[in-house]
Amino acid sequence: MSGIESIGEVFFSHYLLLYLQKMRNLVIAVFLMLLGATVTSSVHSYRMTESTIVEDLNQALVKTVLTRTEQYITPDTIVAYRSFLREQALRQYAGLCYALPGERRPAMCSSTMYLKSDEGKVCLRGYANCSAATIFALSDQRLSLVLSLLTFIWFFLGVRRMGLRRGALAAVNAGCAAEAPLHSPLAGRLSYDASTGSFFVDADHEIHFTPMQRQIMVMFATTADHTLTKNEICQALWPRKDDPNESLYTFIKRLKKTLADSHCQASVESDRGRAYRLR
Repeated sequence: MSGIESIGEVFFSHYLLLYLQKMRNLVIAVFLMLLGATVTSSVHSYRMTESTIVEDLNQALVKTVLTRTEQYITPDTIVAYRSFLREQALRQYAGLCYALPGERRPAMCSSTMYLKSDEGKVCLRGYANCSAATIFALSDQRLSLVLSLLTFIWFFLGVRRMGLRRGALAAVNAGCAAEAPLHSPLAGRLSYDASTGSFFVDADHEIHFTPMQRQIMVMFATTADHTLTKNEICQALWPRKDDPNESLYTFIKRLKKTLADSHCQASVESDRGRAYRLR
């Protein structure tokens, strides 16, 4: 069951990682779309307000020209011009000015009107000397405000959701790391897991020993130089047997065969006829 559970945890961890990558891309893509829509809506509203201001300047200039009695711009002319403006917020900024024929027209001014006077043709324009902040305040930014709130909410929820998923992924990885066996290399491709008393080839294929073989292999693994004397082996396996040499020879022969069949590239070798070493 532990192997199946480990595979399930690895699969779930891999799924979470893919999910986080897709979620991150989705959060960024939608965030950029909402941000772009917010900026576009705000700029569009600003430009529409500019156009509305210019139209207001034009209609006020036409009414001023039609109702004027003097040939020159006077304070009364400016007062009349401002009174014709539909947008009251512009009245404190608006004014009239003479212009040269063919002169380039600034963005925030009315169309040029040509008037006849005793001295010839006179060019007249209306201006709104207001700042960009004033135009922005006059524009309808309700849609951009809603979009900006949606952008913030989406970003906050997306980051929070990714944070929760990252926490779950970290917990799964921590669980896998905690449950992963700690293999100590012994000889060749052979390793030992002290937590379970198991032996592995390349840390993933378990070697199945007999109980007596496992007992001696654990003794080999837990000694400093992986060496056991004949007497230590005999006392561990046949403590009451008077002459266990024949049994020891047979046991070592079978243990060598088990190691050879596992292809772990480790074996038990005699050390000057007095001990055996795992190497």
